[in-house]
Amino acid sequence: MKVRYPRYILLSIALLVFFSCSEDGDNGRTLELDPSVAYEERDVAYGSDPLQTYDIFLPANRTESDTHVILLIHGGAWVSGDKADIQGIVDLLQPLMPNFAIINMNYRLTTKPDNPFVDQLEDVELALRELDIQSNTYNISDSYALAGVSAGGHMAMQHSYTKNSDDKIKVVGSIVGPTYFLDPAYTMATEPSFQILAAQIVGITGVAYTETAFYESISPLSAVSRETPPTIQFHGTEDPLIPSSQGPLLKDRLDEFNITNELIIYEGEGHGWMDPNNWTDTGDRFKAFVERFIDD
Repeated sequence: MKVRYPRYILLSIALLVFFSCSEDGDNGRTLELDPSVAYEERDVAYGSDPLQTYDIFLPANRTESDTHVILLIHGGAWVSGDKADIQGIVDLLQPLMPNFAIINMNYRLTTKPDNPFVDQLEDVELALRELDIQSNTYNISDSYALAGVSAGGHMAMQHSYTKNSDDKIKVVGSIVGPTYFLDPAYTMATEPSFQILAAQIVGITGVAYTETAFYESISPLSAVSRETPPTIQFHGTEDPLIPSSQGPLLKDRLDEFNITNELIIYEGEGHGWMDPNNWTDTGDRFKAFVERFIDD
């Protein structure tokens, strides 16, 4: 005999299922993880877009009070790239910082000049919000170090300098990240590589360099304040994309506001390091810097 339920009962069941699946904030995922055991998972969704995913690397014996989080952001000029591009940094940091949770995120890429950087920076906020929601499931704290490479470095700094009112971001790290888009090395470029990049930036944003207020608004240097988190930068002297002036410009501004910071410059290196010893040095310096401030 086929049972027919009244329509209102079916609706109630559907609503109950919807809200019970949505409660965890991660597309209905319910996990029961043993915090004494290390855990890894790829392509965890933090939003509805296919690019709104992250990989998680959780250490063994983690707790919500002591297992702090490193959020990594890949580069690609805001229009390309993937978290897989910086898996090597995950591999570098895991043995160096075995008690940290590492999150390697993807984000929506800029596909047209309308509201450039809005989606990307919003995705950093969404990823952090999802990690906060899942902190009990993952057994991680709400103290973060944000770090990125190239465009990811820019995003880590820009978000941390403008959206850290709850003081959860304790440290910022940038590898070859741009700090000031109105640097004369861009706006009055004489070197061909910087001329090309300046034209690409205008192409990405759809905004002429004469619109200085816009470029100030997206420059980490312009967002420095007394509340800016401690920041560590890494640059190479032969970078064809990021002028050698970018690191010192930000350092001077951070010093002006008495923000603890470090600037490490590798002689002869470009937009990334060819010498493996420099990657080892970057890992060691990042570890030491993060551990100075992450518990504050």
